[in-house]
Amino acid sequence: IMHLPDNLLGMGSGSGGKDGVPLKALYRQQTQSAFEHREFPFFTLTTFPPGFLVHVGGVVSARSVKLLDRIHNPDEPETRDAWWAEIRQEIKSHGKALGCHAVVGYSESTSICEEVCILSASGTAAVLNPKMLQDCSTEGCSEHRLDDASSLGCSFCHIPYDELNMPFPAHLTYCYVCRKQKVPDVLFTTIEPPLEAAVTGKGCLIQARLCRQKKKTQGEANATAISNLLPFMEYELHTQLMNKLKLRGMNALFGLRIQITVGENMLMGLASATGLYLTALPSPGGIQIAGKTPNDSSYEQHISNIQKKINDTIIKNREIYEINPPVSTSIFVCEYV
Repeated sequence: IMHLPDNLLGMGSGSGGKDGVPLKALYRQQTQSAFEHREFPFFTLTTFPPGFLVHVGGVVSARSVKLLDRIHNPDEPETRDAWWAEIRQEIKSHGKALGCHAVVGYSESTSICEEVCILSASGTAAVLNPKMLQDCSTEGCSEHRLDDASSLGCSFCHIPYDELNMPFPAHLTYCYVCRKQKVPDVLFTTIEPPLEAAVTGKGCLIQARLCRQKKKTQGEANATAISNLLPFMEYELHTQLMNKLKLRGMNALFGLRIQITVGENMLMGLASATGLYLTALPSPGGIQIAGKTPNDSSYEQHISNIQKKINDTIIKNREIYEINPPVSTSIFVCEYV
């Protein structure tokens, strides 16, 4: 795990140019070359100088359930080291799938109950500025000027992956600031908002909580039960975060921390982050109630009232957090993969 050298602080550079695809490929090639001799290019830092983050891909995470009684010699660290190496390798592969060669805001945690241990790791996949990774003096690096995209505060929002070969389904639009590159409809990160980020309005705490019962078993059966529950818990926490973010009229999360705790007959998940409205990203859509509607007028009226309350809450929250993004008359091309 790497830490940012002192001679990189206070310096800036970034991405830019009208032709985004070759530039992204160049940055990927340069950063890959800079990290090729480093096993795990992870940064535990959450704040960086302007221009250090060229692109942010989003949150990457990995979890693994292990049995402590399978460690033959508790005094020797080899088994535990192998467990963490497996987790870190998975994080690294997730970052590469997003077109990134580094992970920032990286953290690791464990939750132990009797003989079961949950290993967790998370961070934010990112493309870093290769110029600021070079071993140069403060005076030399500080001469790099911020380009148009960086100075506008939107370049880190631009997708680092190839939109024609995306690692997951996503709804893309042209950046609402520079109108040159593509951005996602929502962005989750584990880092602090970059200093150059263009933000509209105020931020607030977004939190999701979840408890799930599990059978009280022992040994491998207990580990299997926990492993089967984890993907669904993460999905539900993600869904809660998305809905609460939309309810506040926001489109980005920063400083995201997800904690999974295991007990004898219960699993608890807690996700906390700061919600913001990034000017470069599109306005979030509303929350639509969906479900089977019986042929009952009173039920339909009840659903209609709930929908109205939700819409009114979104409007009220936009006023509270002063979210009034500039109205654009341009037509943005949206793609759904």
